[in-house]
Amino acid sequence: MSGRRSGNARQCAGFTLAALLLPIAGCGHAPSRVSAPSWDPPELAEQIVTELDKNGDASVDAEELQGAPGLASGARFIDGDKDGRLTATELEARFDRYRSSRLGLRSPSFRLSYKGRPVADSEVQFIPESFLDGIVEPARGVTDDQGVVAPQIEGQDVPGMRIGYYRVQVTSTKLSIPKKYQDSSTTLGADVSLAEDASSYGVIELKLTD
Repeated sequence: MSGRRSGNARQCAGFTLAALLLPIAGCGHAPSRVSAPSWDPPELAEQIVTELDKNGDASVDAEELQGAPGLASGARFIDGDKDGRLTATELEARFDRYRSSRLGLRSPSFRLSYKGRPVADSEVQFIPESFLDGIVEPARGVTDDQGVVAPQIEGQDVPGMRIGYYRVQVTSTKLSIPKKYQDSSTTLGADVSLAEDASSYGVIELKLTD
């Protein structure tokens, strides 16, 4: 009898351990209770081209991407034929992957540097590009002494942020940071994408320049 109770205890302990590990398993994936955004690939693709295409060629080139630094930072993973332009078809395929992933949150870390030195003790805000407004929430965090920040959505009890494309706003009371990064018109962008993409694996480097 004691052997059976001992076996049951071990089994219960195993279930308890599995339950504790489940929310944190899997390469930065968040617990399953966090639902994924409502992606609409065709609508998003059309909106991006409409907003950014200035020369009327039904695509977004490198110059036009300057209007969306977050999207620009991940453009190479969208440009399937490597012609330097993003078409609605390529953009739709990208967001279709996002929808198929059913991913609620990722937990990326970023390292910010300026002139080769860490941007420490600074507030960093990740502002979704305009075409993601209402789909993806902003996230924020404060860099440590090495310039590393792990952003989190305000009001979310689970660490992490949504996959997507962000403008990165940086402010500090201790460091002199170029003004172009200090408001929502910042030229610094970040691609928080799927784990298999090299741009968002491990610590993502964000370099500020003059």
